[in-house]
Amino acid sequence: MADAGTASILRRKAEQGRAGAGDPKGPPAPGRALVDAFRRAAEEELALAVTTAEAREQRATPAEILEGLPEHAFLAVLIGPEDGAGLLALDPGAMAAVIEMRTMGRVSARQPTPRRPTKTDAAMVADLIDRVLSEFEAPLLETEDARWAAGWRYQLFLPEPRPLSVVLEDAKHRVLEATILFGAAAKEGRAILVLPATGRGRPVRPVPPPEESVAAETAATWQVALGDAVESAEATLDAVLGRVRLPLNELAALAPGDRLALPITALGAVRLVAAGGTTVAEARLGQTGGLRAVKIRDPEQRARPPATEGAVIGAEALARRTGPAPGWAGAEFAAAAAPPQFEVGEAGDPLADLCVAESEPLSRLDPQPGEPQPEQKSDAPPGAEAAAGGRVGG
Repeated sequence: MADAGTASILRRKAEQGRAGAGDPKGPPAPGRALVDAFRRAAEEELALAVTTAEAREQRATPAEILEGLPEHAFLAVLIGPEDGAGLLALDPGAMAAVIEMRTMGRVSARQPTPRRPTKTDAAMVADLIDRVLSEFEAPLLETEDARWAAGWRYQLFLPEPRPLSVVLEDAKHRVLEATILFGAAAKEGRAILVLPATGRGRPVRPVPPPEESVAAETAATWQVALGDAVESAEATLDAVLGRVRLPLNELAALAPGDRLALPITALGAVRLVAAGGTTVAEARLGQTGGLRAVKIRDPEQRARPPATEGAVIGAEALARRTGPAPGWAGAEFAAAAAPPQFEVGEAGDPLADLCVAESEPLSRLDPQPGEPQPEQKSDAPPGAEAAAGGRVGG
């Protein structure tokens, strides 16, 4: 428990150190980027807080690097751009801290026993090394340091340092060395990063946002104007109560005074038709505020429309009748120069013998609570529904 509490305090101090060390005016120096990378990688990969000062930087040849390596250090060979070779070395103190955290979940204060590194050690630190390298290059990608600091990853480990003179290029290398204190026990370890001074990578230049051209701005303005014009355009809808299909000779014989009789069920089967004959909605006929009106049906509750077949009753036949036209109920329409169009259907309406005068009101679509209903005058028998109509010619 004490270990966890101390680790938490160290983690907070490490966060404060990062906040204070960051330069808001530009990216960090490579030495600062390396120690920041170790802190972030240890926290994410090992759940371990570490503290460190900024890494020391120098240039050295492979022979000088070989002489300065700690005894029994873990040697990780790195591969980079264009198959370049680099090195990350961890001394026995750093290796012991990582292995203790991986195996026991805590870091002890005892000194590590000198021994040669093994493949088991490599399996325990490979992910940590890749995370350190990834965090190291991230803040340097847009700088010139990216030419030598970016693109490196773990490849393999060397059991002994002698092959380094062959593995590393015979040229000057940039060497970053950091001293790290691991966990609440503050176990000390060293990490040494060796990369070729002449890098083969390239900085990642930020892509500036494309500038808006005059043509693009004009096109955008035109698109907005077109959308406004289309949305504000008027659309005409026809409320179709029914349709009549006639031979051409009967159509030509229509005269003022002729009437079109519709079944009463046509009142509940009004269709709103757009240009081109497309039905956009179904409705029922009624009145509101003293005006003719239609109430649109819910599309999901749309029922099969009842029969709305109409028939023409000539003016002479109407003059001879003393009662309503048999088999029909609904509106009376006087035919004008061109007859209205009605949809053909079957006229099997049970409310057959009804005929309503033009002046009688339709049923209200939206009656108010408590509002008295207008008196319905009709020649229809009690209990029958009345339908209304309008005169279309004189």
